[in-house]
Amino acid sequence: PLNLKDLFVPTAKIHSYNTRASVSKNFYIQKSNTEVKRKSFSRIGAKLWNEIPTNLRALPKATFKKKIQMILLKILENEDSYKDLEFIISKVNFYSS
Repeated sequence: PLNLKDLFVPTAKIHSYNTRASVSKNFYIQKSNTEVKRKSFSRIGAKLWNEIPTNLRALPKATFKKKIQMILLKILENEDSYKDLEFIISKVNFYSS
């Protein structure tokens, strides 16, 4: 949806030169001074998307959805207690290979 699409800015639009982040089609992670902003959907969503390997991002939508669901279930299956989002984000790369 457009209202969600506007929350995420590709890094390529931030810089006028090529960087590793812009070439890999990452989203820009906004700087934040407050805890509320650090936990905002736009910032966490961009962080999560940037952690997903580019080979998974290039998959068709249906295949991408199935793979991500499998990865998230593997992460949660292997943990006995509640894990915060930062922990899950850090494990996405590990389980996607």
